[in-house]
Amino acid sequence: MTKGQENTVLKETLPVKLKSYLKQASTIGLSEWRLAYLFVGILLALPVIAADTCEDANTLDQQVRAGMKKATQAMIALSSQGGYLYFYTLDLSRQAGEQMASKSQIWVQPPGTPAMGMAFLNAYEATQDPFYLEAASQAALALVKCQLPSGGWHYSGDFDPERPNRDGQRSYQGEQALGGKHPDNPHYFMASTFDDDNTQSAIRFLMRYSEVLDQAGASAEPQVQSSLDRSLQCLLKAQYPNGAWPQRYSGEIRNAADHPVQQASFPEDYPPQWPDLDYTAYYTLNDRCQRDCIFVMFEAYERYQKPEYLEAAIRGADFILLAQLPEPQAGWAQQYDFEMHPAWARKMEPPGVSSAETRASMEALLDIYQKTGDEKYLGAIDRAIVWLHQSEISPGRWARLYEVGTNRPIYGGDNGRIFYDVEKGRRGYNWQSAFGIPAFLNAYQDAASRQEMQPVSSAASVPSSDEVEKILTQMDEQGRWITTRHKSKFPQGTPLISTQAYIKNMNQLARYLSCKGEPLPSVTNE
Repeated sequence: MTKGQENTVLKETLPVKLKSYLKQASTIGLSEWRLAYLFVGILLALPVIAADTCEDANTLDQQVRAGMKKATQAMIALSSQGGYLYFYTLDLSRQAGEQMASKSQIWVQPPGTPAMGMAFLNAYEATQDPFYLEAASQAALALVKCQLPSGGWHYSGDFDPERPNRDGQRSYQGEQALGGKHPDNPHYFMASTFDDDNTQSAIRFLMRYSEVLDQAGASAEPQVQSSLDRSLQCLLKAQYPNGAWPQRYSGEIRNAADHPVQQASFPEDYPPQWPDLDYTAYYTLNDRCQRDCIFVMFEAYERYQKPEYLEAAIRGADFILLAQLPEPQAGWAQQYDFEMHPAWARKMEPPGVSSAETRASMEALLDIYQKTGDEKYLGAIDRAIVWLHQSEISPGRWARLYEVGTNRPIYGGDNGRIFYDVEKGRRGYNWQSAFGIPAFLNAYQDAASRQEMQPVSSAASVPSSDEVEKILTQMDEQGRWITTRHKSKFPQGTPLISTQAYIKNMNQLARYLSCKGEPLPSVTNE
């Protein structure tokens, strides 16, 4: 063992050993002054190098705190009224969220404004520096300003006075600022969206922001609290009577007769070509839509103990059971029409059984079982595993979509047609992959053999000193983490300031300072 390794072991085991020695001493009846002598004796017996270790750790702690503040100051300088995009060029001449954006725009979809707000809260809880709480406050107020009349959020918001999005006005212009409406849906801009964790991430951030303030003996700003209340009501109102959530919601009133509780089934036939219908109201599992809504409701119930939140979560969980398709294709589709049949979405997304959504649904059911203890959520997993094993296209690899009835892999083209050749599917779409399935199956099988059904996701570990130093050295002189590897509208290799890099690195540094070995709340869906 090297000298450095000895230091690490000493630092990690000392608190445990001291507690053990003192507990043993008190058990045999030593008086307090004898315990004190014992404690001092243990300290004097330690190698001198322990002092060096503590001094080094304190120095690194100071560097981490200074680096975190410098990085945050650099990001705040890029913000638009407290909100954030994804990428900024180094000269700040161009910026983007998922799409290219104007300087007055912010993004809600992770890793946008709510995800940045969560990182600020993590930093505050690790440092107790009110500087980060103020940054989180500004992010919360930015979300308030671009909340939609239906109660949730679109992918982005705009603070340009000529394209206002003030609370209560149906005036969001979104991509119109970039040269036109969305080609597939002229109503795209008005509805709250649950796609890609948009509205859900905003609600989770506002709930946690309110809780952190409460723990600090303060209260959230009235407009923030009002926004949070409205957004939770939005999620309740958007849920269909059968427990499903749509991809988007504009404030419609739900009628139970139009959405009966029924099991998913296969249609006798379906359009072989994209029917050009508005799919955003359909029951949606795609991109974790249903799962994210369910767990926001669980979290809201745990925080506020209102029974309507728990009832909504359970209805949502039961819908996942309803949405499981019949054997032998006992997986899940990406979305369902109001007859509970797999349905078309975008041009390149034909109806079918989805391996990726099947894995996501199984993970959701396992997490739901952890919340409820109800074993009915496990039986659906076992049936789906049988279908997955039958559907591998090669060891550990699946097609994204399988044809209803035949179970043949299918691929959607830009022209709205279905193909059986992956080369004819839309370019850039992940048509074949492991989709995280082998990892889930292995973890689930291991848990089942031990009869310990734990969530598959693993807790994030506390970074080592070497990892922390590497993060700090990767920061430029202005406190920015620059990336050239990114999924964006900029050419690959373009150096960019990235919110995702900031969030990842700040959360690592916050974990290091917390030194508890416990994961901080998640801020992205990776």
